[in-house]
Amino acid sequence: MTLDLLKPLPGWRAFLGEVGIIVLGVLVALAIGEVADDLRWDARAKDTVRSVRTPVRPLTTDSWKQVTASEVLLHIDAEQGRLFTAGYSQVERYTSSVLLETDMWAALRVLENNPGTISETLLADVETTLARLEDKSSQNSIIAKQEFESGRSIGIPASYFLLLDREGTREDAFKHLRDRPICKALIVDGKPFVAGT
Repeated sequence: MTLDLLKPLPGWRAFLGEVGIIVLGVLVALAIGEVADDLRWDARAKDTVRSVRTPVRPLTTDSWKQVTASEVLLHIDAEQGRLFTAGYSQVERYTSSVLLETDMWAALRVLENNPGTISETLLADVETTLARLEDKSSQNSIIAKQEFESGRSIGIPASYFLLLDREGTREDAFKHLRDRPICKALIVDGKPFVAGT
């Protein structure tokens, strides 16, 4: 039995040329894959930015939570990502603050159409709730203005749907608020209650 040693290919130059072509082909394929991957992430980032700019009131943070839980945030412009993060964090704080204000308004609804005499304890509770409500409403008003400005800076247009039950302008919303009574007169013993009488 004879053992044949490996013989070199007919020229090292030809061998290196073939290896070079293979390496070049692999590098071109990797570059094309990288470009395609960048294009896919760019498209996802643009879709994501469009989805979190949708004017929905009450504005929910679900879209942004999905973004922060995914890799898409890494492919959004850093400054834009910072603005979105700040804006949506503010929305979460505002939402909880508005819910607290709503609870206080609900506490005052006890007085609506109350047919009888109001006790001193209930009156004291109402005065305390009103004081807290004035403070909370003032805070929420400031936060709402900041939220609208923040929304504008990240491209979320203002929507007054919640106030109007339809799309409308800022002027429509103000007219709607001016035209509706905020508080009805408190009826005590069948007559409107006037403080200090």
